[in-house]
Amino acid sequence: MAEDNKQSGCCSEVSKPIVLTCSGASNLGRLADLAARKMTADGIARMSCLAGVAGGVDMMRQAVAAAPAVLVLDGCDYECGRKVMEKAGFPNFHQVRLDRMGMKRGETPVTGENVHRVVGEAARLLGIAAP
Repeated sequence: MAEDNKQSGCCSEVSKPIVLTCSGASNLGRLADLAARKMTADGIARMSCLAGVAGGVDMMRQAVAAAPAVLVLDGCDYECGRKVMEKAGFPNFHQVRLDRMGMKRGETPVTGENVHRVVGEAARLLGIAAP
């Protein structure tokens, strides 16, 4: 089963930027997670596992180290994604904080329109065209 993950999903396609997300329990974590999944489905980035980076999983760390760019989607000012990356020894990454986009924990609805906004900002930071 682990071999399958090397061929598709979290650790494949080393030529694409990696996107990691807090995927927290709030609406903003859900929006961040959905945006990362959309970026992966659209072929503009590949989602990897922030928990794997935090847990020191070699395959995840190697994927992050080999990526041409890394993007962290954090929902709020707790910045869990940023903190994980820095503690794991990866200080060079782009970050989108959804709260800085005017989104509010517990208030901003999880909609396709808001996912699209996050994907657009992420693509802008990475210097790639949003779908």
